[in-house]
Amino acid sequence: MTHLETEEEVNLSIVEEGFNKILPVEVYAIEDGTYPVQKKVKYRRSEVPFYTHATIIQEMKEKGIGRPSTYAITIEKLIQRKYVIDKKGYLIPTRLGIEVLRLIKKNKKVSPFVSEDYTKELESKMDKVEAGLMDYNAEIGEIFKNLELEKLGELTYIVTKSIHAVYTCAHFFIPS
Repeated sequence: MTHLETEEEVNLSIVEEGFNKILPVEVYAIEDGTYPVQKKVKYRRSEVPFYTHATIIQEMKEKGIGRPSTYAITIEKLIQRKYVIDKKGYLIPTRLGIEVLRLIKKNKKVSPFVSEDYTKELESKMDKVEAGLMDYNAEIGEIFKNLELEKLGELTYIVTKSIHAVYTCAHFFIPS
């Protein structure tokens, strides 16, 4: 049997009255000695703060990704597809979301087509087409030319792996 040694800090006395008058602080009467730990819960904080709806929209605006008409739709799609969950206003990535992102980043043939830069480039082209500065059919042709069958095959592979990840991890993030 392994014994863990841990020290726990608790309030033994109030040094000076102050905050205690607003919100009472629990004080413990504990004698010196060793006590068995019955149940210890450890909480892990994320190294990166989670996004809220507002902070992710702000970052999308700053990076020039999306349009006001697509911000909310993008976030809703992430939630619907179970890539993130909305918990008390924070968007927390699921195992599925992390796995899909890992697979996309790992695959160098597909990752350029889902990057921030490519998204900005497409939106810039849409603006130019809308302003009459570029030909719609020519741009669509160029986009399809860039999406070679091999790259589409790789995208199919990622989607298949993602579906597998859904079935493998489903019990972790889909409520019963």
